Amino acid sequence: MFTRSIDLYRHVAVARNFSIPLEGGKFCVIESDWNDTVENAIDYHILEVRVCDTPKGFSLVTGRDGALLLGSPSSINLLTGSRVTKIEVLEHRDEFKGEKVHFDLAIVFSTADRYRFALSAQQSIAGGLEFFDQESLVGELLERHSVRVTLD
Repeated sequence: MFTRSIDLYRHVAVARNFSIPLEGGKFCVIESDWNDTVENAIDYHILEVRVCDTPKGFSLVTGRDGALLLGSPSSINLLTGSRVTKIEVLEHRDEFKGEKVHFDLAIVFSTADRYRFALSAQQSIAGGLEFFDQESLVGELLERHSVRVTLD
């Protein structure tokens, strides 16, 4: 996964967006932004997922020796040889004084070798995504939030 800059906390890496390489030279770009409601200022997050030709914030230049990624990427190398076999989108609902919010909060990826990692909206007005793969944190996220959609 690629991103322009990354902040590391105990078991969590935080970035504005992540770009995951896909087969065929494309990238799945995932980013999150924060907002709040007009009446009661309830926080909510907007997850955006799209397929792009290059990672967000980078250019791809093709020369004689192949493709070169321009920019200074930070990357997270997932040390698993397995393919992603399941993707779960987790939702969050909140209500305050009759005003309600409902949004997609996180995406959990599972591989054939039982490795799981998550990209979750950072609970901050800064917006951004938290990456974590510690099983206890992924499990806790799945316990606290319901799955809106599963892709197998």
